[in-house]
Amino acid sequence: MIHVPVEDIIKKVSGQSGLSETEVKEKIKEKMTSLKDLVSEEGAAYIIASELNVKLFEDPATKVLKINEAHIGMSGVEIVAKVSQIFETRNFQRDGRTIDFVPIMLADETGQIRTTLWDRRADLIKEDRLNQGDVVRIKGASIKDNKYSGKELQLTSRSQILINQDELDVELASPETQELQETSLDKPIIGSPVKIRGTIVNVAEPRFYDACPECRKKVEPEADKFRCSTHELVKANKTLIFNFVIDDSKGNIRATCFGESGEKILGMSADKLHDLLLEKPIEEIAVDFLGSFVEVQGSIRENKAYDRTELSANSVNTQLDPKTIAEQMLGNK
Repeated sequence: MIHVPVEDIIKKVSGQSGLSETEVKEKIKEKMTSLKDLVSEEGAAYIIASELNVKLFEDPATKVLKINEAHIGMSGVEIVAKVSQIFETRNFQRDGRTIDFVPIMLADETGQIRTTLWDRRADLIKEDRLNQGDVVRIKGASIKDNKYSGKELQLTSRSQILINQDELDVELASPETQELQETSLDKPIIGSPVKIRGTIVNVAEPRFYDACPECRKKVEPEADKFRCSTHELVKANKTLIFNFVIDDSKGNIRATCFGESGEKILGMSADKLHDLLLEKPIEEIAVDFLGSFVEVQGSIRENKAYDRTELSANSVNTQLDPKTIAEQMLGNK
């Protein structure tokens, strides 16, 4: 079944029926009451749309959809979008062979959606045939529910990817140019670049991986060196993955930072921390920085698997002006 969010149904019904959104909401409530709450709000919204002859969505096989028109449950979807972000290539073993996969984000003027390139399609990234900013036309895809990121564009063996055969006037904002919004943790802003100031109140056991010194992608050991999918044989850098909890006195959130950001909080390199953990537990090491007041920049997302929000940190400032700290502490009282 195709799942259209209630908010989207209300907007479509309002736009096609001439009713205000408030009037549509009232009709939905009345329908739920008349059916003695035997249907959900979404079900009642579908009924109201049908009664008012409102077409909620086009047959995805008959038109090119905008991202905000793609709903969970659709198949045979065709979209045209820009590659807005490419994540780290990962892999797993199956039947004795290595399967690569690369998550990417696609964007048009209506929004963003995640998809994943598997196996041979991942070679598009590895061989630099698909890059950030390229325009893709994807045919024959499905829209699935991803418990981490919401709706996701899923490619099948029959799906087609056409690269740079269309034009799309969508400006992609880099994390460096996007405007940061200050947010508090009682009402966190989801999905946009944010800035949070607070106290580090808890830490988790650090993790490490070997990364290419040029592109920082994960590398695999080969003889006495490591192999990068882009830069061939390299001498790897040990890279830190550090999780901690930040509290702004209105709420708290689990944050994850990589590499230099984590090293800045800890006050030491990943190599030094790795060696130190052989001598003492992280709880002992953390005594030096637990209670520190920091400013973290990044983005907050919903982790549906654990029913919580999480902060992915891009940068950390541990050298805040005492006046800034005092103003926030006084403002939170």
